[in-house]
Amino acid sequence: VVYTQKNKLDSAQKYLGKAMVIANQLKYKSLIVQTALELSKLYKQMGDYKNAYNFYVIYKENTDSINNKQAQKEAIRNQLKYEYQKREIQQQERLKQEELKHKEELKRQHIIIGGVSVGILFLVIFIFTLVSRLRIIRKQNEVIEGQKIIVEEKNKEMTESIQYASQIQQTILPEATE
Repeated sequence: VVYTQKNKLDSAQKYLGKAMVIANQLKYKSLIVQTALELSKLYKQMGDYKNAYNFYVIYKENTDSINNKQAQKEAIRNQLKYEYQKREIQQQERLKQEELKHKEELKRQHIIIGGVSVGILFLVIFIFTLVSRLRIIRKQNEVIEGQKIIVEEKNKEMTESIQYASQIQQTILPEATE
């Protein structure tokens, strides 16, 4: 480029030719594009329109090739990005579903715990009521036992009294009974 600007066209042609050979050997597309464009400009300046055209065609083909490769890379990059986002969305959906399942399981557990708690509460109340009733029944049985003893004593006293009266009656009225 410097030789072209200083109008040393032969030197520019020599070095650009070497650069083109090296770029082709290395298959370095961007260097081929730059060198082909500079050679096209150089040959145009020299008046060699045929070589200028040929190098311009090389420039365009390689530019299109680079653009196609870049477009392919961009398409692949976009495809990968799309697939990544798709997987990310699927993973988020799975996490949401797992979270919903977890919430439902917690809800079921709360319902079960609540039901068991209410059942235990009713059982405690029932046991408390049963124990209270048993105490009352024991006290009533004690009272009944006490009354039974009193009734038995009274009955014994009455029986003894009747027997005594019968003995008195038999001693006073022995003749009537005979």
